[in-house]
Amino acid sequence: MKKLFSPPKPSMGKSSSFKNPWIEEDTNSKIIGYKKLNVSDIITNFETDSKASKMEELKDELQFRIIRNDNCSQSLMWLLEARNIFMCQLSNMSQDYISELVFNRYHKTLIIIYQGVVVGGICFREFEKFAEIAFCAVGNKFHINGFGSYMMALFKTYLQTVGILNIFTYGDDTALVFFHRHGFSKHTGLQSSEWKGYLKDYVNATLLTCKINPQIDYTMIHAALDAMLNTIEKELGMSKINRVTEFPFTRIEGFMVDQRPNRVVEDKNMSAAFAALLNYSKADLFWKVPQQELGSEYSLSKVYKNLIKNTYHSYEEFSNDVIKVFQSVIDNSPDTNTFTKAAKKVIEKAQEILQKYKP
Repeated sequence: MKKLFSPPKPSMGKSSSFKNPWIEEDTNSKIIGYKKLNVSDIITNFETDSKASKMEELKDELQFRIIRNDNCSQSLMWLLEARNIFMCQLSNMSQDYISELVFNRYHKTLIIIYQGVVVGGICFREFEKFAEIAFCAVGNKFHINGFGSYMMALFKTYLQTVGILNIFTYGDDTALVFFHRHGFSKHTGLQSSEWKGYLKDYVNATLLTCKINPQIDYTMIHAALDAMLNTIEKELGMSKINRVTEFPFTRIEGFMVDQRPNRVVEDKNMSAAFAALLNYSKADLFWKVPQQELGSEYSLSKVYKNLIKNTYHSYEEFSNDVIKVFQSVIDNSPDTNTFTKAAKKVIEKAQEILQKYKP
């Protein structure tokens, strides 16, 4: 796989000023300066990451390019393929708007080429102190292969080379999980005067930002984690490291600890199951169920909000809520209703997916 740009050289001797965006001030605490810390923030997941090995297997068949509309026929063909992926995956966006941004001369697009075909891309625009992601998508067949994660890692590495260390983007409910997983949050390290007026506001979307650490080689994160885990296992003489699910303490000096073990053991399974369900084409109908028409108060968007808020105490509770979304439609609507017919098909797929990811 040909490298487009050299990765940064981390300096281990220097301390980074990069702050964890997920540790927030505990507003409920009466002790000034205390932070709220969840158990999952201080537990290492001792499972080797399949993404590193998967990308290693495919590296000879993958190409990455950063292109723009330069009137070159090859660039235009690649941009057309990237635009088609954005249109397919981002169905809520206007097709004319997607075309306008992809083909204008202010935006660039990082693309993944697999076996000669564009399978994913990030359309973005560079400013003096930050870059704005307009569209980010990968084809349906490549969602679970780590393509999206590696694409985002390459994008961050490219921005390091041009000296841009902040990313802005707007994400709707379906995109928040992906962006949160890659370090995006609602907290920005820039003054509002440095970015306001440059970004287009979107309806029903959340402004997210990501601070890039110049000392990290993002393309090697998964491989580095695997190497560390293998070293630990070798040194300890263990074939498998048991995962810790809870801690015997409720307080660390300076931190309040949330001990709920479900965030450690089952959150990954719930997120994976939910993502797999959303990839099923007919599931989109139930993102927001028309309550007046169908008499159902359940929807996939509500399940998603519960996932984000970590309200599920078990995988079983999460599974029951997912099934209720479709079962309530079946129970309360005529058999001839379009939603009812779709619900009967989706509920079978949902049961299959939930069983597959059951811990």
